[in-house]
Amino acid sequence: NDILYASFIVGVGPLFMLGLLFFLLIEAIILSHKFSTACVSAAKMSAELHAISRDIEGRVEARTVELKEAYDRVRDASVRDGLTGAYNRRYIHEQLPKDIERCVRNGLPLSIIVGDIDFFKNVNDMFGHLAGDKVLISFCGVIEGSLRKGLEWFGRFGGEEFIIVLPET
Repeated sequence: NDILYASFIVGVGPLFMLGLLFFLLIEAIILSHKFSTACVSAAKMSAELHAISRDIEGRVEARTVELKEAYDRVRDASVRDGLTGAYNRRYIHEQLPKDIERCVRNGLPLSIIVGDIDFFKNVNDMFGHLAGDKVLISFCGVIEGSLRKGLEWFGRFGGEEFIIVLPET
């Protein structure tokens, strides 16, 4: 339009400045719309990310509890005799020095009973190993029922040899 006006072909007048203003106004509207859409989208994504983060934290916490329980079960199985449920030699070698050190440090008494079932081989020979297993299980039940929970413990040191640890006794 301005070229035609400068060549005296049209008589409308120069419109370049008006066109430029209109162009800039439309561009500003388009950019503000895009910016507004981007902000709304960012807010939605932030909310989604926060929800996902909470979900993941919940899952991690639940999984951590599951893994701790599984670890405790595996740890317990690794330090207990499969037949009697008494602690095994591994546990004895780990725990006994700790109990001795704790009692010495605190000036507390500690009693340790080491014993075996007399003539146990005769039980196995006369009645069989299943009967011998029942004797061992029954013996361990009696011992365990006699101990103070959380303080005293016992372990199977060998076939029919046992150790009973009585801290503060």
